[in-house]
Amino acid sequence: MNSDSTALKGWTPSLSVVIPTYGRPELLDEAIDSVFVQGLMDVEVIVVDDHPTIPAERSRWCASGDARLRIMRSGPSAGGAWAKTAGARTARGQVVVFLDDDDTLCPGACARILEAFKALPQVDLLYLDVACFGERAVEFQAAIAAATENLLSQHSGPSSLRDLLVLDRQLPVSLFSRIPMPFQRFAVTTKGFAEVGGFRKDCLLWDNEWSIRASFALRTAFLRGSIYRWRVGVYNLFSKAGTGLAQAQSKISYLEWMHDHPRVRESRTLARAVDKAISDELYSLARWHLCEKRVLQGTSALIASQRRAHVPRRWLTLARAVIPER
Repeated sequence: MNSDSTALKGWTPSLSVVIPTYGRPELLDEAIDSVFVQGLMDVEVIVVDDHPTIPAERSRWCASGDARLRIMRSGPSAGGAWAKTAGARTARGQVVVFLDDDDTLCPGACARILEAFKALPQVDLLYLDVACFGERAVEFQAAIAAATENLLSQHSGPSSLRDLLVLDRQLPVSLFSRIPMPFQRFAVTTKGFAEVGGFRKDCLLWDNEWSIRASFALRTAFLRGSIYRWRVGVYNLFSKAGTGLAQAQSKISYLEWMHDHPRVRESRTLARAVDKAISDELYSLARWHLCEKRVLQGTSALIASQRRAHVPRRWLTLARAVIPER
C-alpha cells in the first residue's frame, strides 16, 4: 500500500487527519487503515508520537514510508493537547480532522466532510456524528444520541440541509452545561483553527474547552450519520477510577475563564448560562464531598443553595478552599 514519493512531489492534500498516539501501534494501525481504506488520494495523515520509549514506527503504517503519512515527535509525554495543536499547525490540507489513535473513521467519512464544507462555505467548524463500538457500545450510543438530539433541537438553524445542520450562535449556552461526544469530535478549516488557537495544555478537558471557545469564534454545523467511530471501553481515559473529581475541577476552571470572555460579558444570556453551569458543578462537588464527609456541612449547604442562582466569583475561591485536591 506504499505510495510513490516521486508521484506525490508537490502534492497538496485537501484534508489532513491528525492522530496523536501514545505507545499503541496496533490500535494506531486500525486508525490509519480507516483513513486510507477510503481511497481518497488527497488526504494526508499526520501522526504525532507522544510516547518516550515506544516509537510510532512499530506501527505497520508508520514503518511503511508511505508518502501520504508524516510522523512528528513531541517532547517526553507532552500530552494530547500539545500533540493535536502541533499536528494541526503543520497540516497542509484546507481541512483538519482530529482522530484519536484508538478510534477510527467510518467508511466514506473523509468525502462527506469535504462535501459538507463545500456545501457550506461560510462554516469553519463541523461537529461529527459519533458511532460507538466496543464494550457497552449500545448503552453509550443511546445516551449520546439522546443528548445530541436534544442539543440539535435547540440550535439547528433554518438553512440546514437534510444531514447537514447549521447551528446558531447561541450554541455555547448548551455547551456550557453539557458537551455530548459528537461536539468533542470535529473537523475544522486550517483558517478557523488559526483563528481559535490551539488546545490548552493546562486543561484536563481540553477538547471540551476548545469546542466552546471555537463556537464563540466560528460559524458551526453538524454532520449527521456515521462519521466518527468512538471506542467505548478500557482504553478511555475517563473510564479510569478517580478521574471524576478531576474532570469537575477542570470544568469549573475553564468555565471561570469563559466567564471573562468578551462574548459572555456582552450577553446576559451567555453570562447566566455560564453562572448556572458553574453553580451546577459546585453543587455536584459539594455532594461528592458530603458523601465522603470531606466538606464542612455549613459551607456545602451554602454552595448547594446557589445551584439555581447567580454565583459570585468569590464563591469559587471559597469552594476551592474547602474542597481539597486529591
